[in-house]
Amino acid sequence: MLNGTYIGIRMKSQRGRGGVVSDILYRNIKMLNIATDCIRLNLNYHPDLNRTNASATPIFRDIRLENIDCVSTNPLAHGSSYLIEGLPESHIQNLTLRNVTVSADLKEVSCVNVDCSCDKATVVCPTCCKKER
Repeated sequence: MLNGTYIGIRMKSQRGRGGVVSDILYRNIKMLNIATDCIRLNLNYHPDLNRTNASATPIFRDIRLENIDCVSTNPLAHGSSYLIEGLPESHIQNLTLRNVTVSADLKEVSCVNVDCSCDKATVVCPTCCKKER
């Protein structure tokens, strides 16, 4: 249970960091009173910072979110459902949402440069993801 945290599920990196993050599973998480985003996966965390290594590009791949519930965000903050941002040269690869529920009144901040899918049980699938029929 995450209650009153700033962000719910979060993974971040940026150009110049390099590295591969893969085979990640988030499962059976309930979130209440989240101040900002329910789910934030971001390969463009600080786009204006100098790169540690100019040739290093980070990779996120094979990430699964299962049985996730974000029923509310902090009413005093501007909570949102998703901020999912890969890079044009490094899409977030194989992001899978299974039985993920976010409140329908939460707006999506961004969903770009990601290859993802949602199952039928996912309520409010990110706009850039394929929804199973």
